[in-house]
Amino acid sequence: MAERSRILLTVPLEASLVQRIEAVAPDAVEVRCLTPLRTPRDGFPSTREMACVAPDALGPLRDACVVLGAWTRPLQKLIAEHGGLASAAPRLRWIQLTSAGADHVDPAPLRARGVTLTTAQGVQARPIAEFVLASILAWAKDVPSLVRRQQSGTWSRDTLLEATGRTVGILGFGAIGLEVAALVRAVGMRVIAAVRSEPSAEQRARADELLSWRDVDALLARSDYVVLALPLSDETRGLIGAARLARMPASSVLINVGRGGVVDEDALVRALRARTIRGASLDVFATEPLPAESPLWQLDNALLSPHVAAGSDRYDARVVELFVENLAAFREGRPLRNGLR
Repeated sequence: MAERSRILLTVPLEASLVQRIEAVAPDAVEVRCLTPLRTPRDGFPSTREMACVAPDALGPLRDACVVLGAWTRPLQKLIAEHGGLASAAPRLRWIQLTSAGADHVDPAPLRARGVTLTTAQGVQARPIAEFVLASILAWAKDVPSLVRRQQSGTWSRDTLLEATGRTVGILGFGAIGLEVAALVRAVGMRVIAAVRSEPSAEQRARADELLSWRDVDALLARSDYVVLALPLSDETRGLIGAARLARMPASSVLINVGRGGVVDEDALVRALRARTIRGASLDVFATEPLPAESPLWQLDNALLSPHVAAGSDRYDARVVELFVENLAAFREGRPLRNGLR
């Protein structure tokens, strides 16, 4: 496309990554930033920082053809208060999110204006898969107990477990689930996964056994580690409740790196307290940040992390490579990767 592509960044990136974007078409691409550029020493922006909206955000938005970054609810609210997209962002044609999910974005006004929305799905697969493998090994080697004994100065030697030969059941066999399967099989674990539709060749290759979605209960009963990599939808909300937790072996561990709402947290707390499952590693929660009064904080058989499994020192670079690929397609009028309807 001949039109000059004015790109607005709504998240901080390092200067080298901005230059990578500009290099796609130096004479036709202009990048503007709503936030200061990052340096390699900067920490990742907090959720609160990401949610902030600069008072002068509307000026750059009015000129933007493309937005790369976060399309936060405060930003959507600001646009709605200033006449909607037609007034606040009349030239906008495409939003590339830096997040894998888009459940925080209201698609209706975008659809009405013909704005394409794409996600960063797949970019986070490797770091999340590494996080899952780390969780599995932590439970196999009883790291939670080792840390507690170190803190109390207790010398106690128990028999640890081997991960090799154990079964990992995966619910959510997309990019993340496939990467989890590759890593755990590399250490000798067995993979079973449940799929909703006809499995792809890659899904067949990465799993030792594939089950249909109606066999979720059987997967739970046969797994030493259950990995949830599911999006939140009407179908998945509360999927893992008391009845399904009861189907898991007492020696099994639940690992959730998808969405918190997939698990009934009250039922999970009861199961952990009763030791009807061995433990849980949770990176996502129904309410985030996890409230201070949540009983999950006090359980010695729960490993909690503050939604950081996808975090990586290489995340931004992977997002930019995806964006550069899509930018070339956008300028040529071709379909974009990870587009949402």
